[in-house]
Amino acid sequence: MQQALDEAGVFTNWALNPDGTYTLTILDSNSDFQWQFNLRLDMTVQQYRNGELISQSLHAMTVTNFGKDWVEQQLFTDTNSTDNALYISASNDETAVDAAWLALPSEITSNGLARATGAYTSVGIGQAHVNYTFSITGTQSCCLYGINAGPYATYPTSLIAAEQQGSGARKNFLNGDTLVISVQWSHS
Repeated sequence: MQQALDEAGVFTNWALNPDGTYTLTILDSNSDFQWQFNLRLDMTVQQYRNGELISQSLHAMTVTNFGKDWVEQQLFTDTNSTDNALYISASNDETAVDAAWLALPSEITSNGLARATGAYTSVGIGQAHVNYTFSITGTQSCCLYGINAGPYATYPTSLIAAEQQGSGARKNFLNGDTLVISVQWSHS
C-alpha cells in the first residue's frame, strides 16, 4: 500500500511525539497539499485511601492493532448503525475549516454533487479508503469537501472532517464531467 501511495506522489508519516501524542502528516506532492493530524489517548490512574486521593498518574496509551481496526470498523462498517462515515459532501464556500462545523457551509445539493455514499475498502490495520465518483449534471464549482456520518436528509449536521482547497484549487464543472473523491483514513 505504501509503495502505491509513494508512486502516486502521496507520502504519509506517523511520528510519536515526546508528550505521547501522534502526528500524522499526509503530503500530496502533485498539489503540494498537506494534512496534519494530532492524536492522543491518555489514561489517568488514581488511588484513594479512606476517601482521599493519595496517588495519581497520567500516561499516554498505545493503541493496539485490534484497537485501530475497531476504530476503523466503528467509523465505516458498524452494521448496527445507519450513520457510518461514508457520506461525501462538497461546497463552493471558501471559509477556512472550523472544527466546530456540523456541516459544510452552503453544501451543494444539486447538479450531481449532492452528498453521496462512498464505497468503503479496508487497506490494512486501522486503514481505510472511502471513494465516490460524482457524475456532474450541470454547471457547478466547488473547493470545499467533507465526509459525514449519514445522508443529508437524515443527518444534515454530521460533518466528521472537512478539507478546504481554496480558490486556487477550485474545480469548475460542466454537465458530463466527473469528480472522484477519495478519503484515506489511517490510525497509528
